[in-house]
Amino acid sequence: MKSKKQHNKKILIIICLLSILLVICVGILIYYSFINTTISPQKQLEYINGEEWQDELYPDGMPALFRNYSGSLTCQNIGKSFDYVVNIIIPQYAKILTNFNQTQIEEYFETNKEMIRCDIGITNKEDFYNLIKKVQISVKSDNIEFEKFYIPLDSITKHSNITKAELHVKYKDCDELVLNIRINGTKISNLSSIQYK
Repeated sequence: MKSKKQHNKKILIIICLLSILLVICVGILIYYSFINTTISPQKQLEYINGEEWQDELYPDGMPALFRNYSGSLTCQNIGKSFDYVVNIIIPQYAKILTNFNQTQIEEYFETNKEMIRCDIGITNKEDFYNLIKKVQISVKSDNIEFEKFYIPLDSITKHSNITKAELHVKYKDCDELVLNIRINGTKISNLSSIQYK
């Protein structure tokens, strides 16, 4: 009788171990398929800093901004960054972080700080929290649809190697979002040269 119980116990242990192994394998497959279907923030940053161009949109006021800028970024580099942040990053933050409180936003920052550095140039949680609060207040639609963006000419200022301006963004059925932008005079390989606050 004992030997039959021991045999059943061994079979049960083997089944449990095989189940755990199967779950781990499926998890690994899902993880790697997700990694392979998304563009890494570093790759996106390389694209923004590169010469390739895919007809991204420029905001109104872009010529005046670029006339006041002196540095190694091209007009296309700046335009690609604006387009990426306005059409991909802000809608992503609006959907993911819409109901997050300060602690949750700061935890999100700590978990994703390298991605955030590459995407929007923010390196501390206070600036990230302030940006997300702006997004939460302005972008209140389930279906985030870009309408327009522009740079007011009177918002453009130059301070040695930095050019600053406001980027106003309008999504359908949302309040206008005003991003304070700070454009560095040099390209940076692991950090967006344009900071969005």
